[in-house]
Amino acid sequence: MLDCMCYPTSRLISIMGGATRVTGLVNTLIPKRIVGGGKQVNSTVDDNVTLLIEFSGGQEAVIRSLWGTAFVENSTTVFGREGSIILPGGKTLLQRREEGCPIEGGKDASWRGWNNVYEVPNVPSNENMTEHFVRCIRENVEPTCSGRRELHIHEILFKGYQSAEENATLNLETSYDPWHALDTSLYDTSSDYI
Repeated sequence: MLDCMCYPTSRLISIMGGATRVTGLVNTLIPKRIVGGGKQVNSTVDDNVTLLIEFSGGQEAVIRSLWGTAFVENSTTVFGREGSIILPGGKTLLQRREEGCPIEGGKDASWRGWNNVYEVPNVPSNENMTEHFVRCIRENVEPTCSGRRELHIHEILFKGYQSAEENATLNLETSYDPWHALDTSLYDTSSDYI
């Protein structure tokens, strides 16, 4: 399941920055599995994984992967005090407490029966992956998917599994600097009354 978990982990740290600790639960929920064509298999692979990740500001995130569901979903939701940001595969949705989309070009949308949900335009990239790679080499700048970032993602995943084996929360040793500026006031929940 590690391969299924790398994408949501990548999205998460792109939004939140580097994590500090991880706790994992990993098991095989359905060992006797019926697969395509009705074939019966005895599975020994992990098919039920939950990682609880903590960030330096005290925020926590849950990454969940389960093969025993009736439908497949690959989305990320960030819950905030005034609303939520939902990233369901190629779209960006904003759910607010108040009516009306504060982002120009936003339009009414539907998501799980929630009220006040708006699809907001994604900002298109001006360069494709190859152009980005070449520009980084020419300008001697770090790519958005840097080696340090990828190492941090891998440490979260592998220490999540180690955490499950050891039944312990583990500190992370790696970190990275996000390619975009993170407004620290958005993550500060202790300096003032909110």
